[in-house]
Amino acid sequence: MSGSAPLWRVQQRPHPHTGRPRATVFFHARTTEPRDSWTHTVTGRDGDQGSGLVLRCRFVPLSGAAGLLADRQDEFLPLVEHAEHAEEAG
Repeated sequence: MSGSAPLWRVQQRPHPHTGRPRATVFFHARTTEPRDSWTHTVTGRDGDQGSGLVLRCRFVPLSGAAGLLADRQDEFLPLVEHAEHAEEAG
């Protein structure tokens, strides 16, 4: 990572289908990472929900991110846009 400090926020609300507690972590940082996509395997203790789940992740342009997110997960995109503009002006 380079540039300013990473921007992160945590959203806590019930899952829209199950009603179970859920926390979603939003993280934005600049990187020189050359990959366009990668896989992430969820880890946890035996029996943890989601442990072993394999997620396919990818970088997307900020301008196209809102259309890919569900359940108000786009609520922090304006903060990222503001941080991007501040870095450019800085």
